[in-house]
Amino acid sequence: MDVLKALYYNEISEIQAIDYIDIIMDNQEDGQEYDLATAICMNKFEYNAYCFGVPLMVLAQWRYEGWPQVCCETGEKFNYKDYFWMASEYEPNKWGLVKLMVRYNKSEEPKNKDYSKQPFDILNLLYYHKIEKNEVESLYNKLFEDIKEGYYEQYYLDNGKYDIAAIIALDKYEYTAFLQGVPFETLAKWRYEGWPQKCCKTGATFDYKKYYWIATELKGSKWGLIKTDKR
Repeated sequence: MDVLKALYYNEISEIQAIDYIDIIMDNQEDGQEYDLATAICMNKFEYNAYCFGVPLMVLAQWRYEGWPQVCCETGEKFNYKDYFWMASEYEPNKWGLVKLMVRYNKSEEPKNKDYSKQPFDILNLLYYHKIEKNEVESLYNKLFEDIKEGYYEQYYLDNGKYDIAAIIALDKYEYTAFLQGVPFETLAKWRYEGWPQKCCKTGATFDYKKYYWIATELKGSKWGLIKTDKR
């Protein structure tokens, strides 16, 4: 089913759309690699935004009425297909895109560049106070400046992107949580002091490596995980 099309044209409600996705995930076999994006007819941009937490109805509106054309932080115009971005709820119930950087074009590779820059473990640096909290964001932003200048060439992928997770030494779970908005400081504590062991919505015990989950911000700037499905 094309979930966004059915939702936009009032063939189903948003609750029915969510239930439909839950049914698909519940019916998959344990250990099965499942292409959810294809099953619900989302393209790579829509599914990427969905993984950031953008509600289905908002995604449906973006598909048929137009995607955001400006960065919701800076107001700078950009094409969502040409830039890296993060989806963000910049006001209650209002979603937009935060522009990160232009996609790197290998044909425009800078000449005579020093490609000796090495990856760095950002969570280790933060947790063991090798960098200060207020330096983390600057360090992360500098990474994109360096990429734009042609560094980290060894992390360039065939799909036109860079392996950001590998450069800053995040595993797939940490990077997934980061893309859902979990701050580096929280991720550092989770790595070295333990990840949440209970669903913050139901209280059910679960292993974050064996279940699908969504990261969510709790009261007091704390973060937790909402268990969704078993892998």
